Amino acid sequence: MRIKIFLLIILLFFVTSLPAQTLNIRKVMPSDFVFDSQPEEGYFQGWNFYFTDRKFYIFATFLVSNLGPNDLNHGISLVIQSRQTGSVYYTKEFGQQSLEVKKGEFFQKAYSNTMEFRNGLYVIHMNAGEAKLSLKIDPKPDGVALSGGKFTVKDPDKFVRADIPVSFANASAELEFKGEKFSLTGEGGFEHLNTNYEVYKYSRHWELLRAKNQEGLRLLTGGFTGNSSFPGKFFRTVAVQGADGEIILSGRVKRVETVSSAFEPYSEYTLPVIEKIHLSDDSSCFIQTERKQTVGKIYILSNVSAILRFFIRLFFAKPYQIHFISSSEIHCPQFLQKDAGTFRGIHSFYLFNK
Repeated sequence: MRIKIFLLIILLFFVTSLPAQTLNIRKVMPSDFVFDSQPEEGYFQGWNFYFTDRKFYIFATFLVSNLGPNDLNHGISLVIQSRQTGSVYYTKEFGQQSLEVKKGEFFQKAYSNTMEFRNGLYVIHMNAGEAKLSLKIDPKPDGVALSGGKFTVKDPDKFVRADIPVSFANASAELEFKGEKFSLTGEGGFEHLNTNYEVYKYSRHWELLRAKNQEGLRLLTGGFTGNSSFPGKFFRTVAVQGADGEIILSGRVKRVETVSSAFEPYSEYTLPVIEKIHLSDDSSCFIQTERKQTVGKIYILSNVSAILRFFIRLFFAKPYQIHFISSSEIHCPQFLQKDAGTFRGIHSFYLFNK
């Protein structure tokens, strides 16, 4: 069980509710994504930060979990892609004795790795050895609580919750890589997950798309493809926000139409290239997305010990994390009075079983 939960920590940072429940997408509140540990062995909580200035793409994650009941194992992961650094990936795992947290607050510390809300900004520091990162993200505009709080995934008390507290906010980063220092200014945000139930028990892979147009509208959508035990083939949600954070359009995806797909050679998965994400039964409201070039890729088994690799393969055939540049258009005239143009952003796939 320890091995299984740690892999999920590395792979997944986005979850949403089962289809039988009422969906209540709303603006996020600070209390939605604070440290909130659970006693069950299946508990883990993750905060996935991203930064881009269109030359650098950085994904940095803080995680805490019960690899056994109440043991609060924790760790970090850091992905960097740029011409200067190439594509690199790091993980570090720590025991409970190094963890400093504050229940009900946005704060976590493990040795020289910290995340906190300080001086009106979300601030993280990571030390992955040859790569060191300091990242500051503005908290505005408000993000969305895509799950609307805790949602039951198995009666009576197994739940998941997902939030996107910030997306495409002003951000700055100080990156040191192999002794070379970079001062960066761009956009950033982060996602939050909290669950007390292992997601591999009902899903095969997950994805998350965050995108923005020239007017500042933000498109946020994601979900999972179910396994044979899931009562439905997939589940996805969508939220469109105005520049001030107002939710203009939100709801559950009705169906997904794959217009074209292609074999992705690094992961050896066949992934959609162009999709239509339908939000209405009559096809009068849909989002068309197209993935472009890769901006980050991780083969989980390449960065773990031989023993961990053996146990991972018992449950997960091909665990990969791949991030693409995306281009999207919204065709929902009943909600958007004028053409919103093209949304550009990052489409992330978290893959573990075909």
